[in-house]
Amino acid sequence: MSNSLYLPKMKSKHKTDAIFENVHHANQLADEADGVIRQSIDIKANVFVGPFVRGRYNPCVVVGCDHDFAPAGVLKPSGIHSSYKGLK
Repeated sequence: MSNSLYLPKMKSKHKTDAIFENVHHANQLADEADGVIRQSIDIKANVFVGPFVRGRYNPCVVVGCDHDFAPAGVLKPSGIHSSYKGLK
């Protein structure tokens, strides 16, 4: 079916390369411009909070569960990095 709305399927590596090419181009434009605030946001996988033990040594006297039961909470490690160029 030849329809202009449908693009031929690309391999995932080509898609990934195209994404990073766009990112590098946008970064280059931002580096050349004055008064640009660049921000990077990174979010990691969830970390369950609780007395979970996985066979490691713990110097504290803490009784751990043998299995991962319901966690006491969930921590979402994240960070935001900002870099400023040419701002007064």
